[in-house]
Amino acid sequence: RTNLSGSTVHRILKSLQSSTFVQQDPLSRHYFLGPLLYHLTSNPIEMHKILILNSLAEMHHLMKISRETVTLCVPLGKGRMATDRICLEEVESQEGLKFTTGKGSIAPIYVGSAGKIILSEMSEEQRALIFSTLSLKKLQKNSITSKNELAEEILKVKKCGYSTSIGERIADCVAISVPIKNYECPVALSIIGPEGRFSVRMMAFVDTLQKSAEKISKNLGQIFRRKEKGA
Repeated sequence: RTNLSGSTVHRILKSLQSSTFVQQDPLSRHYFLGPLLYHLTSNPIEMHKILILNSLAEMHHLMKISRETVTLCVPLGKGRMATDRICLEEVESQEGLKFTTGKGSIAPIYVGSAGKIILSEMSEEQRALIFSTLSLKKLQKNSITSKNELAEEILKVKKCGYSTSIGERIADCVAISVPIKNYECPVALSIIGPEGRFSVRMMAFVDTLQKSAEKISKNLGQIFRRKEKGA
């Protein structure tokens, strides 16, 4: 099917086998998917290592100047199944009173500022697929439970380039998020903190947050362009 010679196919398969991307049945001599591929596809954090490594420096910078927790989130799943989001990385606030979501934590995609950023970065077709399967539950007093209201919020986010939330997913927690570009899926970079301390300061970090996202996006763009040239 690839029009490659038998010797070339054999050499490629042996390379894949040495990396455990594939394995060979010693009796039938047939090849099948190996343990490394299963490990990568079952571990979302491992799949997004490039994104995490290129975001950490800016995340630490944002935590130091805001004194609040900084998170990095992406959708979990694809197509109509992407109804959740996962926190890939978190840099915790050094304050005694703080909010954290937890690295690897999963939340519904429709609640919180990060979720609205992720939805706003999707195509209309992708959002329509997700909306067709969503069941909006009230997690906190300010959770959005109307699909029409959520759609309006997403339009606002697309226009202004950032998203905020107050007590949508966690009581007394406020957050502000912006998108990271040039990646294979939508990404939300967020600062979260206690409502009593951060709500009055939150909007002051919009420009700083956007500048950090732009730096990360630029780095990612350069990396993927180099990969394309190498390929």
